[in-house]
Amino acid sequence: MRLLLGVVTLVGTMQLGSINPQPAVRPTFQVASVKRSRSDVTPATPSVIGEVAPGGAWRAKGATVYGLIRTLYPGYSLPGQIQGVSNWVGGEFYDIDARATASASPDEMREMARTLLADRFKLRMHTEKREMPVYGLVMARKDGRLGAGLMKPAIDCDAYRLAQQHGDPLPTDPTRKKFGDRRPCATVLMSVVDGTRLIPGAQVRISAGSARIRDILELVSRELGRPVLDKTGLMELFDIEVQFSITPVVVGDSGPPLRAALADQLGLRVEESRAATDVIVIDQVDRPDPN
Repeated sequence: MRLLLGVVTLVGTMQLGSINPQPAVRPTFQVASVKRSRSDVTPATPSVIGEVAPGGAWRAKGATVYGLIRTLYPGYSLPGQIQGVSNWVGGEFYDIDARATASASPDEMREMARTLLADRFKLRMHTEKREMPVYGLVMARKDGRLGAGLMKPAIDCDAYRLAQQHGDPLPTDPTRKKFGDRRPCATVLMSVVDGTRLIPGAQVRISAGSARIRDILELVSRELGRPVLDKTGLMELFDIEVQFSITPVVVGDSGPPLRAALADQLGLRVEESRAATDVIVIDQVDRPDPN
């Protein structure tokens, strides 16, 4: 699976710590180890790049500098939003084991991790707006008819979250039998199994409960490898289900690619477009000195 864009408006050069101006004193870890990963390391997935552990520990195993930037600057995680990336930044893996005080909050430790990248990797970068190729998501049908994958929400998610908060019985999703393991009131990309496959040959699904079209754009952007902008004008909430394939299987048994699935199942078409969006531009980054 893959990974918004680019007029140049310079916001200012930063010494990694925040996109915004640096505080007078940057928070730092008490101690940190940075080492190249073993050659047989399994690359870290985005969800585990930079784990906050009990006792003030922050760890990253099998992480690239590119992956760390995407994780520590979540507003710049879409395709094309980090510019100036050299090959090693996205292809060399590092293990980082850092320690803060036990009372440090997760947000404080993430700020310390940004400082660590600035200190150990000499990372310097700035933000700009750049006009770049994007996709626009528009209505596919002239009559405005939507596809069967956009449904009226089955449950009230405000009531669902309130019940979660108070420990009360949760509202039951009447569509769960049909959609199997879909998580209520969440937007996720997940595998399709025999019990949840509605589209022959589909391998994966974007499944969302009580969501707006804009809520699935990050997942769609990652799959299409380019930022996707919502140009549908649809503001209402939907239960969304779109199933597709990433790679061809056997001819005749393969599910549709995502662009075709969006048109057929949601009634939404992907079109070529351009837009100016915030990007990070890396000015300097060096391999760290051995510990």
